[in-house]
Amino acid sequence: MILYSTRRREESATLWRQLLAPEVPVTHGVWRIADGPMLRLATSERDAVSELVIGVRSLQAARRFLLGKGWLGTDSPRSLTLGGPVFENLSIRLEEGHAAAT
Repeated sequence: MILYSTRRREESATLWRQLLAPEVPVTHGVWRIADGPMLRLATSERDAVSELVIGVRSLQAARRFLLGKGWLGTDSPRSLTLGGPVFENLSIRLEEGHAAAT
């Protein structure tokens, strides 16, 4: 799932509808892009991709990898986030299975 934050949500939704046509939103401001990721719009103080949610097969394996690289941010039973200075302006969350538009 890709979370795109924008100051002008309705204007952005119109532009995304034009870009993603013939895909139609599954709900207001949320698209499933073919067999690919979900795109969700949110209102924010700036226009930017603010979060990526990536489905992984194993949180345990992802946890070991991130710890080894020094990239583990928050660690909860259902998800992990990437941390450290490389990721300070973007939230990347790993969830086991398929990422949903939550």
